[in-house]
Amino acid sequence: MTKTIKITLFCITLFLSMNLFAQNKPTTPEVYDKLWKQVEEFNRNALPKSALSAVEEIYNLAVKENNEKQIIKSIVHRMSGV
Repeated sequence: MTKTIKITLFCITLFLSMNLFAQNKPTTPEVYDKLWKQVEEFNRNALPKSALSAVEEIYNLAVKENNEKQIIKSIVHRMSGV
């Protein structure tokens, strides 16, 4: 191959690989489960401020990802004060 073709292919490969790694991957359900378990633990230990902080983290993450189920769950949890 000529030098210009090699350079062009290298640049295309580099560009495509950067795009693949730059994409925001959605949070897995396991991450939400882990955060909700933290909330439950804080509630069991009578730490409502810590629980509320964790719920806020869940809410912000869900809004960022447009995860309606987790948005609703976090709002209901905040309203119930559980």
